[in-house]
Amino acid sequence: MEAEKLYDEIASNILNIDLERPVIIGINGIDAVGKSCFAEGLIEKLKPLTKRSVVQSSVDNFTVYRGIEEGLQPHLQPDADKWYYEEAFPPHLVKSNFLIPLQKPDAAGRFSCNKAIFNWSTDSSAEGQWEVVKHDAIVVFDGVFIFRQELSDYFDYKVFLDGDMDIILERGLERAAERGQDVEEMRRGFNNCYYKAQKYYYQKERPWEKADIWIDNTDFENPVLKNKPLSPNSLEPK
Repeated sequence: MEAEKLYDEIASNILNIDLERPVIIGINGIDAVGKSCFAEGLIEKLKPLTKRSVVQSSVDNFTVYRGIEEGLQPHLQPDADKWYYEEAFPPHLVKSNFLIPLQKPDAAGRFSCNKAIFNWSTDSSAEGQWEVVKHDAIVVFDGVFIFRQELSDYFDYKVFLDGDMDIILERGLERAAERGQDVEEMRRGFNNCYYKAQKYYYQKERPWEKADIWIDNTDFENPVLKNKPLSPNSLEPK
């Protein structure tokens, strides 16, 4: 199924969700699988179809930064995978700043959210970006680990992205190169941190089973619907 048709199907499903508060969409998948690109494509599809406002954010905006220790970047430190899963994106901060305020109005009956507590351009904490959100808004939130037990039930529609691990890895390394990062260092980071943490997440949470739709996003131009159970071993690049 080509991307346009798939976005049509998902957009239709979302627009049929009728709540008395903002509808929250979650897009989950491994690092570099294309979550942000998929979110942007979905938003582009939604906007001409509805007068409802569309709000976008990412779990990346809720990072608790970890500094260099013993000369090593965070993703190369010995316990990097444990830190990445347990501490890098604290669920309680995602809930208190973003998910809960979108589900429970304030005393004035308004819904709101804080879209970011971390500024990636400065690698430091950000000023609060609280904003009022219309009661019928559509909120698109992407990121790693967001279908974990602590967060999953807050999403009204869940999209899980999967893909060929070799291609995903190369895509991640290309992105690192474009950002001026050391490619071989990032390769070690993917193996030492990101993919080890994702394997734990897959084994513990089985996020694809919680999703409303599961997509092979290896090819951005031709995403494919999936329905077979996924083994965490698929996280091992060939």
